[in-house]
Amino acid sequence: MEVSQILLVIISILSIAGSAFSSFSELSLFIVDKVKLHKLMTKDKKKSRYLKKLLENHRETLITILFINLLFNTVISISMSSLLTSLNIILSTIIISFTILILGEILPKIGGYSIAERMVLTISKIVYTINLIGKPMFKFVDEKIILPFVRPTRYISKREKAELIEVLKRNTKNPKLKKFIQILDFDVKDIMIPINDVILMNIHTKLTVEEIKKIKPTLGYVLFYENSKTNIIGASQIGKLLSSLENPKNLIEYIEPVIFVPETKKIYDLFIEFKNKKLMVSVVVDEYGNIIG
Repeated sequence: MEVSQILLVIISILSIAGSAFSSFSELSLFIVDKVKLHKLMTKDKKKSRYLKKLLENHRETLITILFINLLFNTVISISMSSLLTSLNIILSTIIISFTILILGEILPKIGGYSIAERMVLTISKIVYTINLIGKPMFKFVDEKIILPFVRPTRYISKREKAELIEVLKRNTKNPKLKKFIQILDFDVKDIMIPINDVILMNIHTKLTVEEIKKIKPTLGYVLFYENSKTNIIGASQIGKLLSSLENPKNLIEYIEPVIFVPETKKIYDLFIEFKNKKLMVSVVVDEYGNIIG
């Protein structure tokens, strides 16, 4: 084997490792439970500062990871094509594609899932460094190419949100409205109604007018589940439940969907989600996926 071929083999191996790294980075930063990442950041603020910065601008972070992936996959294609010159172009393309798919995508994501949470702080340092190096390019792609396609009502930076809340606090005289504004930056767990205080009913329960009138839900809604109380399928107002008695077979038509949110979600962000999805009730889950409110 010639020196040039050995060099191409080394470049191919390193590029496959780089492609696997980018896939594992995507897994660690975007697929691992966000509640767990939040708890990790609050537990060790010094070590998690890079992770926090990356998650604050998730679009730019994703662009960085995809750029790394594209770069290494391009190098893999070029180097392996040079090594497989003896094969016809179709066969060499198939081999290269399967190499990238198996070693660069599937194995890092499936095999690395169990260690993604433990490695996320280390991964975040490397990705943050690359992001810093290519900052002008990544920022340009984010602001000039990606952002125009994002709905304006859904985009507001953390700094802008804090400024907006502060301005509202200073300029609002209505005591009730002022109190409401003060909770916008709270976590949902701070104001949620505990699940033990919420009325839960089986979707297959046959209700009477008397039974419905006796219900005094804390939040004005009744949550419905099917088979198990952990399987909440929606919520309904008391008035709509009374209407359902006229057509009991279609009770499901009077039940509205609910949003499942982590306990660390901010109230402001929840209200934005309520507005965009046109829903009124959210179910809060803890880091283990248990329903808590």
